[in-house]
Amino acid sequence: MRTLRSPRSRSTARQHLKSRAGAAPAEHFNLDQLEPRVLLTGYAPEEVLLLDLINAVRADPQAEAARLGVDLNAGLTFQQIALIGPKEPLAFSDTLLDTAQGHSADMFARGFLDFINPDGQDGQDRADAAGYDGDVRELLAGGFADPDALLTEWLSAPSTRADLLSLDPNFRPEFRPTEFGAARVIPPAGANDPFGAYWTALTGIRDVERNSFGERIGTPPTHALGVAYEDANGNGRYDQDEGLAEVTITIVAPATPHPVHN
Repeated sequence: MRTLRSPRSRSTARQHLKSRAGAAPAEHFNLDQLEPRVLLTGYAPEEVLLLDLINAVRADPQAEAARLGVDLNAGLTFQQIALIGPKEPLAFSDTLLDTAQGHSADMFARGFLDFINPDGQDGQDRADAAGYDGDVRELLAGGFADPDALLTEWLSAPSTRADLLSLDPNFRPEFRPTEFGAARVIPPAGANDPFGAYWTALTGIRDVERNSFGERIGTPPTHALGVAYEDANGNGRYDQDEGLAEVTITIVAPATPHPVHN
């Protein structure tokens, strides 16, 4: 099994600031053309679980690292260690999800596991082509049928741990990622594939417009965070396939709104 992280992003080359947002697996559907049929698809259970696990780590890195048996400080600089702490959650992005699905399918179809595809495009190129207006970081893995095992592996490597926990000391707070998309492609039985699964995950920071004083112009998107699930095994957390279908969530504004500062 192999894991990789993106070698580049355009974040450090851009001078304008990035948006911030909360997160939630909001309802998402695509119409995919399959020969003469049309298939209605939504977020896959492993995608929902992976995002929920990542957001749990971002909310309480020490507790989740202890649960997974990971040393958060291993391999990090003193500057990065000083940045370890709660971070805002990530939200699903349909564009990043579609970009991740396309790359995982392409890696399986053309038999490679790399950020650079045979056409010379990397994750930022693919996100740009899909219409994502912002910077991305990409993480890859081959193998790992279980999202929990995948996250443990990513957190065990200093480079991917720094990406997932926003530990880049050169970034201003506004450069932290706010959006997420992931996909897993499993080859069919009997394919004799060397990896058995192809994972792609993208974290992204959308461009936002600011005035000459650096103040945000317009309103950033708002997301509801969480998963509606039945805790079948009683472990106090969401596990794959515990999600509830046909659930209506009603969000009511508080009587006294609380200001949000960027």
